Amino acid sequence: MPALVLAFVVWDTVVRSQHILRVTESYGVTVDAPAIEAKSPTGYAHGVRSMMLPEAGEDTAHWVMQTQTMIARGEWRLRHVDYDNAPAGREVHWAAAFHWWLELLAWIDHLATGRPIGISVERATLSYGVVMFALLLAGLMPLLNRKFSPVAAAITAIGAVSTSTFYTDFLPGRADHHGLVNTCALLMVLFMVIGSTQPEGEPGNAGPESNPARRTARRWFVASAVAGGVGVWISAATIIPVLVGIGLGVLAAAWFGRGPARPISWMRDPGLFRLWGMVGSGISLAAYLIEYFPSHLGLRLEVNHPLYAAAWLGGAELIRLGVCLIGRLRPLNRRDLVAATCGAALVALPPVIILLTRTRTFLLLDPFLWELHKSYITEEQGLLRLLVTNAKQPWNIATLCLPFLLLVPPLVMTFRSSTPGETRAMLALALCPAVLGATQSWSQVRWLSLAFALSVPAIAVFFRALESRGGSRRGPIIAWSLACGLLFAPGAVKAVRQTLAGADFTKQEIRNLAQRAVAHWLRQRAGDDRVVVATSPAATTMLISQGGLTGVDTLYWENTERLARAAELFGAPTTEAAHDLV
Repeated sequence: MPALVLAFVVWDTVVRSQHILRVTESYGVTVDAPAIEAKSPTGYAHGVRSMMLPEAGEDTAHWVMQTQTMIARGEWRLRHVDYDNAPAGREVHWAAAFHWWLELLAWIDHLATGRPIGISVERATLSYGVVMFALLLAGLMPLLNRKFSPVAAAITAIGAVSTSTFYTDFLPGRADHHGLVNTCALLMVLFMVIGSTQPEGEPGNAGPESNPARRTARRWFVASAVAGGVGVWISAATIIPVLVGIGLGVLAAAWFGRGPARPISWMRDPGLFRLWGMVGSGISLAAYLIEYFPSHLGLRLEVNHPLYAAAWLGGAELIRLGVCLIGRLRPLNRRDLVAATCGAALVALPPVIILLTRTRTFLLLDPFLWELHKSYITEEQGLLRLLVTNAKQPWNIATLCLPFLLLVPPLVMTFRSSTPGETRAMLALALCPAVLGATQSWSQVRWLSLAFALSVPAIAVFFRALESRGGSRRGPIIAWSLACGLLFAPGAVKAVRQTLAGADFTKQEIRNLAQRAVAHWLRQRAGDDRVVVATSPAATTMLISQGGLTGVDTLYWENTERLARAAELFGAPTTEAAHDLV
């Protein structure tokens, strides 16, 4: 099944890439194709761009512009851009690792084809996410097959392409961070689950001395911390709730796994969590220094910051002590109480600072920005609102909602008294982050892809438990695998339909072509002079990207000041008032 899924991904990638290039090459109605100029940062004369990005490609446009700017300046990280927030420009807090990845693919394309490097950056968006997705399948499927169950591997492969919110983040033309950060969240939980289980052949009461079981557990906990640390670097807002879910999951697992047998690795050696916290917080701190040291240090808590590294370290200490207390491993002493107090203080530090300083350190609390996101950005709105919008499209509703039911079988098995304690513990550990992710997606649909990623470890543990209990009885495994597979049927059908319809131009693509024509026409009229545009935020991004223009109001928190001024401009009561604001 994974091979079949991979074949579909290759087919889909070829169809989508050819379609994007065909749309991109559609010139001659209003404006002609731009002239190639190797010395230009974009590869085209006057700094215009040509690539027609898929729908909702605003983030990709900024990754492209920023990467081209980095290459043109000869810099290895970017902290300020001048194409936005006219006239002063604005700060940039996006993870440099993604600029490096896009730049690497661009140089490969440049060396292979001889295109100007600026054009190669645009072309690299066609392979940016696809390569990541192929690496994910190539690494994750054998791991699930070996450590859990072939059925879990097959269901995960099907779900990865059938869950449109997850698969979309890896499509050709989408250069974005969401796919990788969700993969980091998945691996962080999955590696911890693997490191928590008792290897075959090891006695259940093996002590914490240096032995193969302990070394194996330590390696998996280090791998979990590395995945989480990279995830915090990419998007702290995504990984922090997952860390909370892991903490709750460990405490629940300690409750289910308590007893003299202690079949779970960290029930015998709670110090694994101290190691996990030290490695994860160390990577988070190192990533912060890579991004900001020495000249851009500051207190911006919207992104990765040393305070979050300290909170991770403190949280890991609280988890360790919680395992000792709930699992009745030993009574807590005075040193433990001091460690718990320090850990709680470190965990509380970031939210307390945010509450005290408000928008000075966390601009997302700005009332204007909060209302703007809640009312006008689809991914920030609740799932119920999206379902109402799609009320006349039951197939879309099924595609969005059915994957949530994946968590029902693991939940039932967890609370069934006949389930062995070790299995209940592992299910609890995997389920808490997954349930938290599903809950988040009901409040904001941008978490839907994360919800699927976090459901993978729970499904893996569930099918491994079925196989270990079923023995030679294959009936329950077949029945449950078919049931889970059917949950992805609407999404799979939709994915195939979209690939088959890949040759058709959509209405949105025709609008985008007209928008590109406007951007190029403005640039032709202005020559090399600076042009500032103010329109709706999404249109502003595409105009400044395609026309090499300067914008006022792109929809990013670093641009809050100009967004507010743009709203004031468009809400001006008279033309004279608007002119004064301009």
